[in-house]
Amino acid sequence: AYADRGLAKAMKGDPAGSAADVNTAVRLRPKDAALRMKQGYILFHQGKFQVALAASDQAIRLDPNQASAYRERGFVHALIGNSDAALSDLDHAARLAPRVRYWTVGP
Repeated sequence: AYADRGLAKAMKGDPAGSAADVNTAVRLRPKDAALRMKQGYILFHQGKFQVALAASDQAIRLDPNQASAYRERGFVHALIGNSDAALSDLDHAARLAPRVRYWTVGP
């Protein structure tokens, strides 16, 4: 519940509240890869790219089969200009979840 509320606060433009909620969720369940991925997502959207990479790394260590953690880490790598790492992560995410549609193009 804390993580989901944190994501909602992030979308509403409340970075401090968002971070507090997600950090509480991670503190309560430190070995939950999905929570670490949500933490990385929030940090990514706050422009805290190095910390977002660390959260994504932790999510991947906890669950190496979580495609969304590779995808998020790939986006961060792309934004900081690390294109080889970005392609590697995004390729790995596609291999793990080849049928997941993250966005659509067109009408």
